[in-house]
Amino acid sequence: MKRNLKYLLILLGVTLFFLGYQYFKHAGLKAYQYVGKSEVARDSLPDGQYSGAFSPFNLLPLAKVHFQVENGKVKDFAIPRLMVSPWNRIRPSVTDSIRKNQSVHFDAITGATRSSYFIKAAVKKACEQQPTGRKEARP
Repeated sequence: MKRNLKYLLILLGVTLFFLGYQYFKHAGLKAYQYVGKSEVARDSLPDGQYSGAFSPFNLLPLAKVHFQVENGKVKDFAIPRLMVSPWNRIRPSVTDSIRKNQSVHFDAITGATRSSYFIKAAVKKACEQQPTGRKEARP
C-alpha cells in the first residue's frame, strides 16, 4: 500500500510540475502578445499614481507595479510582486533603469525575458488606467 502511495505522489508531483511549466510558458507568450499589440504613450502620462497587475488567465497575478509620475517623470517605481525563477534577480536592474531614464520604457533583461514581459504588461495595464491622487488644476 505504501509503495502505491509513493508512486501516486510522484505522479501527482510530475503532473503539477508539467502544468506549472505550461502555465508560465503560455503566460509569457500572452504577455509578449499583450505588450506588442499597441504602444501606450507612456512618456506623456498625466501626473498621478499608477498601479497595474498582469494576470494572464485571471488566476494569479504574475507581476504588480506601482509608480508615480510628476512633471512627466517617473518617480517611486516599485515592483511589489514578480513571479520569476529563483536565480533571476531582475527587480534591481529594472527599477534602476527606470529611475535612471525617468521613463517606464526599459529593455528586456537577458535570461529573464519572460519576467521582463510580465513587468512590461503590468506597466501597460497601469498606463491604461486613470491615475489616482492626481492634483487638479485650479481655475
